[in-house]
Amino acid sequence: MLESRGHPNRLGMRGWLFGGRWGPDRYLYSLHRITGLGLLLYLVMHVVLTSSRALGQGPWEEAMGRVSGPLFVFGEYLVFVAFAFHAVNGLRLVFAEIGFG
Repeated sequence: MLESRGHPNRLGMRGWLFGGRWGPDRYLYSLHRITGLGLLLYLVMHVVLTSSRALGQGPWEEAMGRVSGPLFVFGEYLVFVAFAFHAVNGLRLVFAEIGFG
């Protein structure tokens, strides 16, 4: 059986979330993961909401009425910000992987 040669995880979730001595790359890594999970959640919600269109005009209008409030408009803004960050940080990672930066 293989033995682990790494360091024990003494910090738990704090070690995963906070950069500490690792600097901004660790924070970008954490934020990249969080935005990725958020975008995945949005995708699932979007598919469920859009599937109500197949049930007819009434259910579609009811579903759209539930998500037309100011809280959802702000949520769509956050989705856009998360997408923009996730895309730009993904490009940064690609460029770093091929040797630029």
